[in-house]
Amino acid sequence: RYIKSKSNNQYPYTVQYFRVNQIDQNEEVQTIDKIKSKKQIDFIVRYACYHELPNVCKLRTHVFYPQNVAITSFQNRTLEKLRNRVDQGSICLIATATNLFNIYKYPEYMYFGDLLGTVEISPNDFINTPLEMYGSNRKLYVADLAVREDVRQQGIATRLLNEIEAYAKQTHYNEIYLHVEVNNTNAKNLYFKRGYNELPMDDNVKSFTESRLQHNP
Repeated sequence: RYIKSKSNNQYPYTVQYFRVNQIDQNEEVQTIDKIKSKKQIDFIVRYACYHELPNVCKLRTHVFYPQNVAITSFQNRTLEKLRNRVDQGSICLIATATNLFNIYKYPEYMYFGDLLGTVEISPNDFINTPLEMYGSNRKLYVADLAVREDVRQQGIATRLLNEIEAYAKQTHYNEIYLHVEVNNTNAKNLYFKRGYNELPMDDNVKSFTESRLQHNP
């Protein structure tokens, strides 16, 4: 298992880039489909329906690009990009509340509906990139893991990662790559706890990561 850290002068933060290497196909990975959280909000993780992608983009914008929340054109471009990626084979997972009564007290309910968190998995991002031949030829790229701010620390991100690893095992992928902002301590701690480690820096990984850190979709 390996990890990578890099500085990106184009953006006002440093990004760390992770992967899980050699997923043990014999290791039992608990899938989280239809498994409820025992904490404040009950939820399930499932594939997003096409009509739910606008709410996914709203959540992504709030988490990653809060300065653009009120810019309709930005939201529209983000949605178009996500729809194109889904059409090309990306998988969008979402965590949704199973008991809406319990989330009425959260101020963002009316904006996001029952959507609590999301993540995207892509088997195609490495094609025709410097990382196509890097590591295993069976690898997944994980992007935009986002959880609503008002429902964090309830196991939602962990369950999304569980589902990613279960999917990887079921479909015989043995490496998972992702990146995280260096000042996002909670996310870094979560990934380390899950067994993700830092990749050594090289130009190929740097080029690949920068190509996916676009503030304008």
